[in-house]
Amino acid sequence: MTTQRTLASSLWFLLTGFLLLGFRVYGQDPRALYESAELAFQKGNYASALSSLRQLEGALGRKNPRVQALKTKVLDSDGKILDAKLAVEELLRLANPSTRSSEGFPDIGPLKDKIDRALADLERRWPLEIQNRRMEEADRLIQEQEARQERKLQAKRAAASQFEIREWQGAAQENIADGYKAFVERYPNSSHIREARSRAETASFREAEEENTAEAYRQFLEEYPKSLFSLKAQDRFEELLYAEVERERTPEALARYLEVFPRGRYTSALRQRLVLLQEDSMYSAAVNEARGLYRYYAFKRYLRTYPRGKYADAAYREAGTGTIKTPPALSEPAWLDHYERGVQAMEAERYDEAAGRFLLAIEERERDAQTVMLSDGRRIDYFPHRELGIALMHLGIADFAREELNTSISYIWTLRAQEALERLGK
Repeated sequence: MTTQRTLASSLWFLLTGFLLLGFRVYGQDPRALYESAELAFQKGNYASALSSLRQLEGALGRKNPRVQALKTKVLDSDGKILDAKLAVEELLRLANPSTRSSEGFPDIGPLKDKIDRALADLERRWPLEIQNRRMEEADRLIQEQEARQERKLQAKRAAASQFEIREWQGAAQENIADGYKAFVERYPNSSHIREARSRAETASFREAEEENTAEAYRQFLEEYPKSLFSLKAQDRFEELLYAEVERERTPEALARYLEVFPRGRYTSALRQRLVLLQEDSMYSAAVNEARGLYRYYAFKRYLRTYPRGKYADAAYREAGTGTIKTPPALSEPAWLDHYERGVQAMEAERYDEAAGRFLLAIEERERDAQTVMLSDGRRIDYFPHRELGIALMHLGIADFAREELNTSISYIWTLRAQEALERLGK
């Protein structure tokens, strides 16, 4: 038992010694402060004793049992019962069986009982005062806890700030748009946020200039519509888009420019060019369609004249049929309707539609053996060929137009010969 008590006492003084030595390193003598507090306590100078003890607590913390024990005695002797109660409870939390059994550790049992009795008597006399003091102590503990949390938070902020500084330095050294944009996204509340956004915008414009394509400037203007570089980017975008129009020379390229710049520098001229391109495109389609219709009709006409001719097999293939079919004759209104619609299309200058109607009228007319007279007494045999020739001339198919006009002339001369024979017969 004696050995254990001696060991505990050694540990007690060793712990206190290390703490006091640490305090000495920072330029003060903790042992002298403790002895000064103890001497002041013995002389009844409690304010001086508490002052020395507070200095010790500031250096060593509130977890030194020896300092806390002396503080408890001073507060009890000074009549500060509530403070003494809190101090003795703190001392009990710090104390463990080893330190309590040491020679230097005070016997706090009787002291605690005395403080408890005095506190109970005080509560009977001044209950509100006790409650207020307890609330003050609770507030103090809360403030200390908040202060510790704030210190931890500041430490985290300091670490994060160092990392942010390294990230910013890396982005500035790399000096590309993606690096600045990544920094802005990661640190929206950074002190460098405005500069990062400005540098991202500048780098984006520089990269668009280096790429020098319409798409690059389009993306820049879409991302930074109110940029300081907007006017310059707009000019380059329009020039490059116009260059694409000149290079491609298609209605699609023209439409792209006009959609983006409806009031651009080249809009008026390009609108006129678009109309011409659309007209050329429509005319080419009409010519191809007319050629296709006439080709079909020409091979059909050959097969009707030479169904077993030496070119019959090739004509069958070109006409898209294996055999010549002879459907029943159509009534007059059916093929006359094609002719009349063709005339209407001619008057409206829809020559591709007119040519198609006249081809159908000729083909269906050949199926009908009857001779049809117009209302003024003229025969209609040569009319579709003549009108078809005129339509083909408008479409620029000169060779086929010439053939149809010659056919119509032959019909006219044949008709005149027949009329002369009829007059001679009379």
